[in-house]
Amino acid sequence: VRAMPSAAQPRLVFVPFIFTQRASASVNRARLLYYRFVMRRVSCAVCHSLLEVARYQEVFAGCGVHFVFVPWGGYVPSAAEIAAKVPAPPSDGLPRVVSAGKSGRDYPTLAKAVADLPCHLTIICNAAAPLGGVVASSQVEVLQDTFGVDYLARLMRADVVAVPLQVEDISAGQMVIIQAMALGRPLV
Repeated sequence: VRAMPSAAQPRLVFVPFIFTQRASASVNRARLLYYRFVMRRVSCAVCHSLLEVARYQEVFAGCGVHFVFVPWGGYVPSAAEIAAKVPAPPSDGLPRVVSAGKSGRDYPTLAKAVADLPCHLTIICNAAAPLGGVVASSQVEVLQDTFGVDYLARLMRADVVAVPLQVEDISAGQMVIIQAMALGRPLV
């Protein structure tokens, strides 16, 4: 609030909080008053989901703020939306393990782990170096240039999503994990 100049001008706010109820009714009232004060100084607030847009429009009704949802990094469409855009390929009945990403991955270990299993492994990786020498075969499919809904369709149709990490000192794998969880896929 201190950073907002008093001049009336449009302001865009990215809403990274989740407005939740607290156990104390007085704390809830105080928080709501504070956030209403802030929202009256905002023209447009970008939320994390359509559900938040509807909820915040109700909670902050009369504040003059316009809530919108813009799909960004963590947005995962529903399985029905994905299925409508990318038809399912024919299945040979074998389980499908899907893995994706390039930062800090250990694809050679993953390929060895499934080598003796009756399954298919799909690796979605846009660079050769993270593959560590893993090449396409009758059991292993390596995909490049697979993004957006095509990528999410692969995750959605996986029997298991695997995120083989070899690093402990950098942030790696979290987006694939979140997307797999959002799609309700088993995760290793």
